[in-house]
Amino acid sequence: MPEPILGVIIDESLPPAGRRRLERQLQWLRSGGAGRAVVCLAAPAPALRRQLDGSRVGLPLGFRIEEEPLGSAGAVRALGPASLPEDIVVLSGGYLPKEGLRRLLSFHESHSALATLAVHRCAHEPACQPVVLGAGEAVLDLPARPLVGRYPLGLSPAWILRRPLLKGVPEKGPTDLVRDVFPAALRRGSPLAGCLVEDGA
Repeated sequence: MPEPILGVIIDESLPPAGRRRLERQLQWLRSGGAGRAVVCLAAPAPALRRQLDGSRVGLPLGFRIEEEPLGSAGAVRALGPASLPEDIVVLSGGYLPKEGLRRLLSFHESHSALATLAVHRCAHEPACQPVVLGAGEAVLDLPARPLVGRYPLGLSPAWILRRPLLKGVPEKGPTDLVRDVFPAALRRGSPLAGCLVEDGA
């Protein structure tokens, strides 16, 4: 049997009313086939942990509180790469794609890339993290600065990672997937793929 898919929600600025938002994300993960989920928070949230019961959405749920800022890649690394399944679905902040997880997983399974990155068409280019795609939906570049008129695609904070990608994450200190890990993978020639989605909330 294939390993169950792990969903990881990283939220460093969860508002007091964040329970409903998290429940929507958990329901999105469960309906797409995730077998369990972990919520990574930057500060203790005892009320939220009492209110948010994984059984309400039918998904085994764990919490991890960061004692110091780890960044998106560091938060996933801290879960212990050796214990992680082959595929890890990561949602950053309160983002939720309008497409279902099954579509992203189908795309991911049809490519041999180390990660599938959700991308969307930018309505306001200066606010986007630009993405350059090539043949076969391969990610060619993640430019550090938006160049108006050149990059109509932007990165959405929803990604599916293959476990080997985490080998490049340092064991200590904060590390970000977008600023550090994805660009480093491209420099090494490791393939990343971009899946076009309708931008969500």
